[in-house]
Amino acid sequence: MGRTGRFAVVILAGLGSVVASESREPEPVAGQLRSLSKRHGIGVEAATGPGLIPSPKAGPPGPVLTWSAAGEEEYRAYAPIFAGALDKYPPGLIRASGLRKVVWCADLAGPGVARRTSGVYSPDEGTIYLDVRVGKTTAGGRRYAVHHEIFHAIDHRRDRTFGDAAWEAINGPRAYFARRHPEPDAPGPALPIVEPPDLGVLETRAGFMTTYARSEVREDKAELFACMMALPLFVESRMADDTRLAAKVRRIEALLQAQCPGLPADFWASPIRR
Repeated sequence: MGRTGRFAVVILAGLGSVVASESREPEPVAGQLRSLSKRHGIGVEAATGPGLIPSPKAGPPGPVLTWSAAGEEEYRAYAPIFAGALDKYPPGLIRASGLRKVVWCADLAGPGVARRTSGVYSPDEGTIYLDVRVGKTTAGGRRYAVHHEIFHAIDHRRDRTFGDAAWEAINGPRAYFARRHPEPDAPGPALPIVEPPDLGVLETRAGFMTTYARSEVREDKAELFACMMALPLFVESRMADDTRLAAKVRRIEALLQAQCPGLPADFWASPIRR
């Protein structure tokens, strides 16, 4: 790791060992949840039964999603993966996002959803729901999902409609294949959700990192941010020959700095890799 990349971030604190040894039992999930909640100043919960996420009361409409509970061992295995993603953020950024709670669950899906979704941000609740089973073959895919949803929280705090004229100006007209969101509170059918597996289906079109990013503005931004957090060197390599992508990266950096003026100067420059 001799080269210092532009987008790697500082790892602040690690989750204590959760691996069983001959002399110590694994830490109970309840203890892991308390530790994470205390460290980041947000609620972190594991679903113990079924539930649902209603469509937002304002802003872009969305489908009603349901979830179920995962098992104790699944939650225990997910804890260090989740912590490894969240611990990359300075506390001030999490507070600035307005995020209040994260719920771990399973089988997160609903009408109009093409398949189970890895996560969703509920603006009305200030809550991220994460399916601990989706992308379970790769820890990187599940950390990527955490970064994606955290950016939705940051972006919603900036503008509850998720609108961004400056971002759209970078793309030019007809850049997205999904219909645009209507005005806040306007009636309309829920948008279908089609997500890429794990780290996404990479997109070769200029200005986009994944195919899913081409669905709409808010997903484009969240996908790029997740790539900046999880695949920094790949983003750097794409920027060299893609002026639109480079402009979007600068926009993401400016948005984070505006939301969290105390963001460490080396947030994007540490040699630490994910």
